[in-house]
Amino acid sequence: MNVSSYGSFENSLASLATNMQSEQFPLQIGVAVLKEIQDAQKMQAQMLVEMINSVSTITADGAGRLVNKAV
Repeated sequence: MNVSSYGSFENSLASLATNMQSEQFPLQIGVAVLKEIQDAQKMQAQMLVEMINSVSTITADGAGRLVNKAV
């Protein structure tokens, strides 16, 4: 193997590594965005559960309301 072919191999290897990184970057962004969405949805769900639990099941006229708190 001569020096010029080694340099070419080195450049090819660097190019391959750069291309692999650039292909994974959009995937990493997508995963981060999905995690943020899931975290926001989880927080909203927790707030809804708290709201449901804080509401009285007896109305002003004395009639009850059905609230399934077991779900």
